[in-house]
Amino acid sequence: MQRQSKLHSFIASYPTYAAVTILSTVVTILHFRGSSATDGFEFALSSNYNIAVFINAIIFFTTSIGKVLEYSFFIKFADKEKQTAFDDTVQYTLYKVVFVGVILSESHIRELVLWLLWFGAIGFFKVFQRIASMRLQYYSSMPDVARYEHQRVAALLGGVLVFDIFWLLICLELFSSTGFSTLLLLVFECFVLGIEVMQTLYNYAVNFKVFSGIGTQDNNEVQLFFSSFLAGIILDTVHLLHYSHIWYLYGVNFTVVDVLLGLSLYGTYKGVVQKMGNYRHYRNMLEQIEKSFDNATKEQLEELDDDCAICREQMASAKRLPCGHCFHKFCLRAWIERNRSCPVCRKPIRLGEAQDVSAERQGTGQQNVFYFPMTRVGAQGNTNNFEGADPAQQEREQGEESERGIQSESERDAEVDRSVGGVVGFEIGSSGSESDIRAGEFWYRVEQIKSIFPNMDVSVIAADLLTTQSMDATISNILQGRVRGRGGVQTDASIGRYPVTPSSVAGGITDQAFHTGI
Repeated sequence: MQRQSKLHSFIASYPTYAAVTILSTVVTILHFRGSSATDGFEFALSSNYNIAVFINAIIFFTTSIGKVLEYSFFIKFADKEKQTAFDDTVQYTLYKVVFVGVILSESHIRELVLWLLWFGAIGFFKVFQRIASMRLQYYSSMPDVARYEHQRVAALLGGVLVFDIFWLLICLELFSSTGFSTLLLLVFECFVLGIEVMQTLYNYAVNFKVFSGIGTQDNNEVQLFFSSFLAGIILDTVHLLHYSHIWYLYGVNFTVVDVLLGLSLYGTYKGVVQKMGNYRHYRNMLEQIEKSFDNATKEQLEELDDDCAICREQMASAKRLPCGHCFHKFCLRAWIERNRSCPVCRKPIRLGEAQDVSAERQGTGQQNVFYFPMTRVGAQGNTNNFEGADPAQQEREQGEESERGIQSESERDAEVDRSVGGVVGFEIGSSGSESDIRAGEFWYRVEQIKSIFPNMDVSVIAADLLTTQSMDATISNILQGRVRGRGGVQTDASIGRYPVTPSSVAGGITDQAFHTGI
């Protein structure tokens, strides 16, 4: 209620503020025409009153244009978008103030104001580009958004791109005589803004193709990754050259500005190295998946007649895991980044070993026992919180640790088995698909309890859940101290390595299912 009253008071006072601003500006202009001054710019800076009117007029007209654009293309900014716009504006303003102070430390006031106005116009549209990018990303994940909503935001981005090109042409026309070095400083922000707008429009076009049923999820994922990678490398390289150029013009004087430039150079360089590492990791993961798992045939996909369990999209092509479940290749890559178990049945995914397991299953008619390493399930947190909509963001989160994940997976799994002292297996026979569903439900319950008690070992939770066959009972046992975490288990039997049958998961477990003393 208080927020609404503030909004109404602002709306009521805005016409008054606009009227006062316009009136004071008109009076100042008339005063300039009646004076003997010949230079309007010098007149605007001739007194404190004129400076205040000049700055207030710029703020008013900028705010008014921003409000018109907001209502025309967004109706209303979300709270997160407002916070992003504020943060970006503060960061951009501080950077440009330092930059202008370094480059124009001995310049005339006229030149200083012109540079600030130039960068202010570009920064104004950079904020709208950022908000439009966030809004389009939100629309891409919401299938029920009206088409005209997409068109309005895309039209705004197109307008920003046209403005950027127009601004660049003005720069080349007006400042070509100032020298190549100054021209590079002026066109830098135009170039950066153009790259960001084009990347946003390209990503939106890719997502819109999939949303319209024209493209496929696999092509969508790889195109988004490479567009983000290439745009990031180009922008980081341009920033490196820009900071080096500023340092060359400014010189090394061992001041605070040198520290800021050095930190900017180092941070940008680390960004380039990280992006290259993410690219190598991405390529290695795809090669590992290609070697480890067979492509699902057209007959197998027609027989399944199912969507990819990760992205919920139809599968024109897919990779088939040893357990028989099929997923998009690139969806599977994104999933393996977070969890090394099948999204459906929770069987472990071991890169480099899947072909042997698949061949063994096809060559024998006997039952095979697949073991679930207990600490692998939920080791990365709740796997149901996986988000596959933004592959580039996932790549940044992995960092150098995920770079080493492929090579050390087998060693980590072996260490997990030794540290836990045992794993739980599930017998797969002729009714494998039914068993998979029951096993998936069981591990889902284990993960839910694990999310409530993160300090509890997964093996301890699984052992008690197999005994009680009730999530509420297991939670009650943990709260009452009958089941302890890492120090031990107070249950009727200690758990070692024992098979879990479909009946033990779905219909109750017998005393013979436990093997004590192993």
